[in-house]
Amino acid sequence: MWFRVLRSLPMTSFYLAIPRPYEDEVVEEIGRLGIIQLTKERVEIGEEVSELATYDKFLRVSDRVSTLLTSLENFLGSKEEYGKVKKKLKISLDEIEKFSEEYGKMVDEIAHEFDFIQREHEELKRIIENLEFLKTYKMRLDRIGEFKHVFVKVGFIQNVFLDKLGEYLKELETVFEVKPGRIKESFVVIVGNIDYKSNVEKALALLNFEEMKFPEWLNPDPEVALQDIKKRMDSNIEKTQEQYKKLVKLHERISERKPYVSFMRDVKSSLFRTKSLSLLRGWIPVKKRDALEDKVETLTGKVMYLKFEEPKHEEAIPTKLRDKGILSKFELLTTVRGIPDYYEINPTPIFMILFIIMYGMMFGDVGGGIVIALLGAFFVSRKKAFLGIGRRSINRLGWIMIFSGAVAAFFGVLYGEVFLFESHLLEEIRSALYLPALGPLSEPEKLTSMIVISLIFGVIQLIVALGFGFVNKLSKEGLVEAVFNGKGLLGLIYYISGVILAVNIISGGMNINTLLYPENIPFVAICLASLALIFFSPLIVSILKKHKSHLIEKIFEGFGEAIEIFIGLLANSFSYIRVAAFALVHAALGISAAMLSQTASPIVGYLLMNFIAIALEGFVVGIQSLRLLYYEFSTKFYTGGGVVYRPLKLTATFEKDIKAS
Repeated sequence: MWFRVLRSLPMTSFYLAIPRPYEDEVVEEIGRLGIIQLTKERVEIGEEVSELATYDKFLRVSDRVSTLLTSLENFLGSKEEYGKVKKKLKISLDEIEKFSEEYGKMVDEIAHEFDFIQREHEELKRIIENLEFLKTYKMRLDRIGEFKHVFVKVGFIQNVFLDKLGEYLKELETVFEVKPGRIKESFVVIVGNIDYKSNVEKALALLNFEEMKFPEWLNPDPEVALQDIKKRMDSNIEKTQEQYKKLVKLHERISERKPYVSFMRDVKSSLFRTKSLSLLRGWIPVKKRDALEDKVETLTGKVMYLKFEEPKHEEAIPTKLRDKGILSKFELLTTVRGIPDYYEINPTPIFMILFIIMYGMMFGDVGGGIVIALLGAFFVSRKKAFLGIGRRSINRLGWIMIFSGAVAAFFGVLYGEVFLFESHLLEEIRSALYLPALGPLSEPEKLTSMIVISLIFGVIQLIVALGFGFVNKLSKEGLVEAVFNGKGLLGLIYYISGVILAVNIISGGMNINTLLYPENIPFVAICLASLALIFFSPLIVSILKKHKSHLIEKIFEGFGEAIEIFIGLLANSFSYIRVAAFALVHAALGISAAMLSQTASPIVGYLLMNFIAIALEGFVVGIQSLRLLYYEFSTKFYTGGGVVYRPLKLTATFEKDIKAS
């Protein structure tokens, strides 16, 4: 069971040729099966499908309708419920062409009219603002403009230019009056001799004067003009509402047909044709081959050619993970890192186990763990997006929090902590369940034990990671690369022998001469030999594989790999001390809470420190667990460069669209 979960679903490629008259019927059935992922790889013969442009035209009309609907909704400030599709229709190619042409023109007309209304609406709002000033200052429109001997201008000028205004107009037989206007601007009425009008306009242009201009159809009385504009705006809104209703109906008609058109477009973009045949190539799960063959034979009367082939390493084989139940919730940890390659081990089960254990070890608190689990339960119950995270992702995060919180509560029992208190009741629970006591970590001997446990835990992780690296390289690149590689068998042998030597040195009182003891010499030899072979591994692989290569280039490559393994594995091992370090941080928060409760009050002290522990430490511990998982652990075996298995699906039953328009 577990071994099967560690491997993606076995895939096989297929090549299918059918008579062209059966094309639509066969691809629809492929969609209903929902097990085939077509590739856009060109087959040996055949041409691309010509009707793709027709499907694209329909989908462009659909996108334009959606965009225009959003614009109209923003303009009207309201929205109708039109999201649900009552029925799904099957539509022929000729009907799609007719539909797209007819409704494309309708959308063009609505868009053109709405664009005009929108621009006029903005202009009318600007006029209303100006009329309000004229109404306030009791000025009529027929007293603004050009007359026989004088001209009158009204508008706005920035306050910083008011001094310049008087200076510029001083010699131009012009008078002006300044009144309160907009923010940082003044309302100005300018009256001047008609003979100096052009000079005045040049001066005003230099001062960024914003002149009020009104259309001729407006009533001279500002109050009446405002009423006329309101009627005009109401009329425009009524027209827009009528167009909106037309567009909603059109959206519903398109939505009924779009799933079928989108599906056919996706299929036909991966399909090629000869004069008499339709050709398809793609991927299918091995166990589903018979289902495909039976369906196609039934539809075509066995007039078909279907060939299955084993996948080749150089092909982009889609990956379908086999995580079920709670494991599927923890796929989030894997997909954030990348989709596994088809030949790679699926790390989800091991990611799940290691993450929740590390989280629990670093955040060991019964009360805090329960709070985090309850918060996770809240996320699981969410039916909508939350904090910008999609519903599906927030639900998966919730499950991760539930398990992490539960394990944190378990370690809280081992540490003897509940909401940063050291509880004697937990000692009785441990004794009753025969569980070891790992805390309180404030005691030096307990902290030392925790550091040792963290290092052992890290060593086990790295051994598992290097073992996975060997298996992955064996599956993807063959035995030679799997053996002669720092992240393969040689790296595993080197690390295990190095760990044994390190343990022996520590048990020997940190005496380096321990390496010369007879029982340690074989491990020293294995360690040095492994490191030497890692150094020469690029050259060895090149020779065994008979690849042309430059000696110096391979030497430098091997040197870099040997240094990376020597320093990297050592640094990775010590990185796991952070598990103990963050457990100690939690214990330190408990000490801080006790000290704060003495200066303030127990309620304030423990409430504040628990809030910090759950809100801040709970988040940081999650980040640290991910860091150890993604950097120290998974980099030894995981590339995450796979392709997601996305089969074509046509799940709905489609009615025949007798009339498209």
